[in-house]
Amino acid sequence: MIAAARAAEACAMPGAMSPTEIRAALAAGADMVKIFPASSVGGPAHIRALRAVFPDVAFCPTGGVDAGNAPAYLAAGAAAVGIGGKLVDEERIIAGDKQAILRAARDALGLMQA
Repeated sequence: MIAAARAAEACAMPGAMSPTEIRAALAAGADMVKIFPASSVGGPAHIRALRAVFPDVAFCPTGGVDAGNAPAYLAAGAAAVGIGGKLVDEERIIAGDKQAILRAARDALGLMQA
């Protein structure tokens, strides 16, 4: 994956969870390390613990990150966060609840503007 990212002049961001996997990603040339699944391995506390061991690594937690807890991940030392399935409640999409979808988008955008 890292070779393909380099060839495309893109950011190489392999996923990892443990310190051993993070070391392997860095040795392979990662620009940033995606921590997945972040919420089930300790959430912001896990990011804080990883930063203590890897102070110069850019982490991007994903998996269970949403507009409500993203600030805690950033405060714990994440360089960025990835919000996927939690961006908009699937039931709101199915129901065609445009206002809820717009509210979720504004919440996520507010994170970037803060």
